[in-house]
Amino acid sequence: MKKVLLSILLIIILCTACNKDKSDDIQDKLSAVEGENVSAGSATDTDTQATYTYPETVNYVSNADIPENKTTIDAKVIAETTEDISVYGLSFVPIDDELVKSYADKLFDNGEYQVIKPFDICNEEELNDEREHAVMLMDYYGNTSRAGQKYYKLPCMTIPYAPEDVINSIDYELSKYEESNFVELSEGQLLYKETRENYEDTPDDSITTRKSKTRLRGKVDGEEWDMTVQYVEPVGGVPYGVISMSNVYSDTFVLKYEMINDRNTMFFGENVVDMDEAKKDATDALNKLGFEEIDNIYTYSVISCDTYTVENGYSQSTGEKNNGYCFVFARRYGNLDVGYVAHPFNSITMTQVYGEELGNFQEYIYVTVTEDGIYNISFSTGYQVTEKLAEDSILMDFDSVNDMAIRYIEERPIICQDIGSVELKYIATCYEDDGYALVPVWVYYFNMDYHDTTYYEEPSARFGVNALDGSIVDFIWTEDPFDIDLY
Repeated sequence: MKKVLLSILLIIILCTACNKDKSDDIQDKLSAVEGENVSAGSATDTDTQATYTYPETVNYVSNADIPENKTTIDAKVIAETTEDISVYGLSFVPIDDELVKSYADKLFDNGEYQVIKPFDICNEEELNDEREHAVMLMDYYGNTSRAGQKYYKLPCMTIPYAPEDVINSIDYELSKYEESNFVELSEGQLLYKETRENYEDTPDDSITTRKSKTRLRGKVDGEEWDMTVQYVEPVGGVPYGVISMSNVYSDTFVLKYEMINDRNTMFFGENVVDMDEAKKDATDALNKLGFEEIDNIYTYSVISCDTYTVENGYSQSTGEKNNGYCFVFARRYGNLDVGYVAHPFNSITMTQVYGEELGNFQEYIYVTVTEDGIYNISFSTGYQVTEKLAEDSILMDFDSVNDMAIRYIEERPIICQDIGSVELKYIATCYEDDGYALVPVWVYYFNMDYHDTTYYEEPSARFGVNALDGSIVDFIWTEDPFDIDLY
């Protein structure tokens, strides 16, 4: 963090240069952090505290005459606070055996569980044992197509996975089984680690990826639960991991996750689960796992169904209803919420400071609660605070921030995009060799208003503007690096 700290020390000298375009100069990475109850660009008397101001709405149309490049900003401006915003240095927490064990010991009754290895390193006996378990699940759920299918809202892309998918995967491994593929884990080992070389055209374009994964199975309050883990560490790239915990015998068939609004209620009725009680169950479960200082930053409605069939590639369901909630949590770092940026289908969203080569992922915690209780708990690799870099940050005046945003849009048009809100949020950012920092960012979110022609069904950000120095923060869709067989 040496360069970041140097920038902090220089703020007294540099704060008069607020209009400088610092997105092109990665040496000035956090150029305005230590304030003395004064907002940047607004103080006229050192003895008087100036109040930070911002408009209720912003409006702008870029490339109005070029439909394929047109972007419309018709947005509410939202900030839960603009005062006493601290800036933190962070360290990334990788997933290893010790971390996995710490969560497993808290989750499972008496800290007791068994390790289910990835199928491609199992022997025939282990494969057949897991096949019997999957057949037993199919029997329990009615032995029909997609019976017992599980669909989780994870901090990554996920697809519905059923016991029949497990059986098909095991049958495939049995069909090509060779004793040389068998790997026995050492005593106390939970994660199986492998190195892969991935390339599109030639080995010269290869990317070395180290993957770690495992599945643990045990009892939670007497009921069978699974805990699956995947951690991906690209060499020279961005590491990311997901831990997912789920009730194996939940009878709720989750069809999809929807935003909560009048349209949702019109189609699926009032929710059969009380939101406050469900949130309490969710926070109690997270407290047990060691998550204490957390905020509920977004909430989905869970849509379940009574029957579900797939014929000739087409799915059909009956008895759809609002059946519970999926709560998205983030750690509490101060008096500002962490910004939620949902992952699109078939990819995950990476944060990247414009001008930097590396990026990082945000840390989110998902808990789904249905009428049957806790359905799933999942969370991504997190961060630890290493130091507080500032107590009270100096924020750039909002007009300067919005000017930075408009210039970015003009320089990098994206097809037919509408901005529906601009929100001040904490965003974890990566500064290459300097490490990670948690900074306030004005996030420009896509429109979620059903009355407009363009909208997104969950919070999705086009970009952000660092509220300290005006640098651009990109939110980039990148390919999901995980194997689907563990979900």
